[in-house]
Amino acid sequence: MKERPISITIISWLFIIGGIGAFAGMVFMYNRPATATASLSEALTPIQLGLALVLSIVKFVCGILILKAKHIGRIVYAASAPLAWLIGAILSGFSMTLIPSLVLISVYIFFLFTPKANKYFSGEGAQQPSPKRTATSRTILNIIGICCFIAAGFFINMMGILSFFAATGPDGDKASFLGIFCIPPLIFYLVGLAFYRGANWKMTTGLILLISGSLCLLTATTILFSKNSMKAVETVSHGFSVTFGDYTSGFTVIALCISVGALLCLLGRSPDKSS
Repeated sequence: MKERPISITIISWLFIIGGIGAFAGMVFMYNRPATATASLSEALTPIQLGLALVLSIVKFVCGILILKAKHIGRIVYAASAPLAWLIGAILSGFSMTLIPSLVLISVYIFFLFTPKANKYFSGEGAQQPSPKRTATSRTILNIIGICCFIAAGFFINMMGILSFFAATGPDGDKASFLGIFCIPPLIFYLVGLAFYRGANWKMTTGLILLISGSLCLLTATTILFSKNSMKAVETVSHGFSVTFGDYTSGFTVIALCISVGALLCLLGRSPDKSS
């Protein structure tokens, strides 16, 4: 097991969390009502917005690679971050507010190429961990993985609920909004798979889809019963009752989640006869 410097661990998690946060923030702000979208458009040009989205994905991937002691991770970051900063400075006009970000990039690159970091990425300094430390590390990784799976299930559940609405996102572009909304659960799911040391991926994926689809079905059914109740109709706003009406796409998403989840659970439980 490679001895990872604490600075590398901190930088890796900053990249992972920062990449997810930046990407989600950009996407959700861009798909908010017209006032928020207008303010975002005034702050960022389409090129800058696209650059920010790409950089957030690159930062997330680099964080995963660095955490796994992959040399390519720090190389990609060291090459892309200064270039992205330079392009952003040219597009937005250089100002003193850009200096802190450049300093931060320089600090990251410095710690990624220290002698200890070089030893870590080259595979030197490996040591045999104690059984207690191995068990503790596995438990921590499993907890992180489970938290990521819960987050993925939450986003899948939200996507199922949003699919019932007749118009979602700016200009009623529902398909593109739901497509973008698939990215956060996918990211959390992949991160969870990278850390979780438990059941096979079929069982894990099946449970996420099955539970998320079932919760979404329960929520949608509750809303439908509320709409059909005369007492509830008086308390529910008219706009909400009209908007929540795309039952075809809503129940299609739920049916896909539950059916695919159940199938994967069955496949995950079946014994492997190839061995």
